[in-house]
Amino acid sequence: MRYSGLELVSRAALPDDGHPDEVPQCQKPATDGSFSSRFSTASSPYPSKQVWERLVDRTHLHEWLSSEPGGHIRHRKDGDVYLPTIGGAVIESYVYEFIPEQSLSFGWVTFDWDGGAVGWDLEPVNGGTLVHFEHSDDDLGPDHFARLLANWHMTLDMFEHSLAGKTLSWNWDAWQALYLHYGRKLADLTESFG
Repeated sequence: MRYSGLELVSRAALPDDGHPDEVPQCQKPATDGSFSSRFSTASSPYPSKQVWERLVDRTHLHEWLSSEPGGHIRHRKDGDVYLPTIGGAVIESYVYEFIPEQSLSFGWVTFDWDGGAVGWDLEPVNGGTLVHFEHSDDDLGPDHFARLLANWHMTLDMFEHSLAGKTLSWNWDAWQALYLHYGRKLADLTESFG
């Protein structure tokens, strides 16, 4: 998936409404370790209805978000979320926002770890869709954050392939390269703020 932007945003620097579009692309990491990552894709050629259906259809979740068939996202606010992941953890949470063909967010939580929240916003553009993805977490160190960025980069690539009717398997070598790439970016960002 080609990304038009990746923002690494300190949650402490966000305005009261929590919307990262109103802050610069890079902020100094907060001392409390809270970060938000936001991937914005280049315009997808698929209409938002098709993107939305692939985003929430349980028959396709294992192609990109869940490691095995059987995962689900209930199609309503406060609906339950159950997603086995490639690393063996199982996301068990609730839907925070469900606006068909526009917005989906839910907790990224396991029985022993609160990984914050994830969300997708769909924006129709020229017959296609601009997909904005965000993962916010209040407690990430630099190494964990680099892993999170590599994970979501791979996952969003798999989503794009799924939309095209193809499958892309998880590739640990590609993941390792992404992890090292994001680790360097985070080190450069941290160094630039002294």
